[in-house]
Amino acid sequence: MKARHSGVTRYAIYLVTALAMTVSACGMMGKEAKVEAAAEQAKPLSDGEIVAVVQTLNRGEITQARLAASRARDADVRAVADHIIDDHQRLERQVANLDIAPQPSELSRSLEQLAKETQAQLQEKSGAEFDQAYLKAQEQMHKLAVDTVENQLLPAASDPQLRQVLSEGLIPLQKHLAQSRLAQSMISEPKRG
Repeated sequence: MKARHSGVTRYAIYLVTALAMTVSACGMMGKEAKVEAAAEQAKPLSDGEIVAVVQTLNRGEITQARLAASRARDADVRAVADHIIDDHQRLERQVANLDIAPQPSELSRSLEQLAKETQAQLQEKSGAEFDQAYLKAQEQMHKLAVDTVENQLLPAASDPQLRQVLSEGLIPLQKHLAQSRLAQSMISEPKRG
């Protein structure tokens, strides 16, 4: 058991380091010390803590996607945002239907802070700059979400229904990652007309 715990702890440190790198890459470094503290205190998550992480990821994605749906200039960016809203709302309903009370953890609090900082950075942008920043943030957040679900949440989940929601939830997360990458490449190319 000790080997598994240290592996999970090492992964948690990797995850939080990746989170810090994501914040830095988006120009949103401000809570680095808190993120590092979360890494030091990392331990396997309980089912309630997993639910809180999933809810935090969903809410952050939905909030940012709603902003993009109303502010994005490019139709491809708005389409990505609409898919993200629909899929994350569906996942949020599935998680809410589980009989597991959410329990905040350092990871969920760090993710919540990252979502707020990303939202604040996006609020400052407009036009093509907003579109690029939103898609880049979605690529980074969905990569982080996929890695978190695959390597931390699924291995730690004990409730069979929670494991099923997590497994099924990976599909739209992977789809959003691919969509954000594709849309970035499409809006980076000059429009032909």
